[in-house]
Amino acid sequence: MAADIGIATFKYIDYDHQTAQFSLEVETPTAGNFAAQQALVDALNDAIVGITLGGTVHYDMAARTSFSGTIPTIGSAQRQIQWLVTYVNDVTGGVRTVRIPTANLSITDLLLPASNEMDLTSTEGALFVAAFEAVVLDEGDAVTVQKVEYLQ
Repeated sequence: MAADIGIATFKYIDYDHQTAQFSLEVETPTAGNFAAQQALVDALNDAIVGITLGGTVHYDMAARTSFSGTIPTIGSAQRQIQWLVTYVNDVTGGVRTVRIPTANLSITDLLLPASNEMDLTSTEGALFVAAFEAVVLDEGDAVTVQKVEYLQ
């Protein structure tokens, strides 16, 4: 039996005016839960902004929230400099990944020493994980972030 799912899509712009986007499964928005779901998606976008350099173009969940797409002033805000988020379905154990563009690598203590892996206990890392896990679903199930790595 097919079930409705919700999708949140996020789009960001880099220093060279190139955009990248990704989508995540979220709880299906309804009239009864829309405000709460939108608040969770807003919090996830804020957490993503906290770990990236790109400008938010838009994010949406059944209704689009648009921004001016302000071009970043930092040359290292590039869509190909990414966070690779690995997360696991809490019920099935299925592993998923999503790439988030314009990773901000200038945040002090965001990466583990001598590593390309985010310290998930750092201030920004913990905020991101909490926001991600509060809103993202996989096949309708809650997820747990396993790791976040810097890619280029």
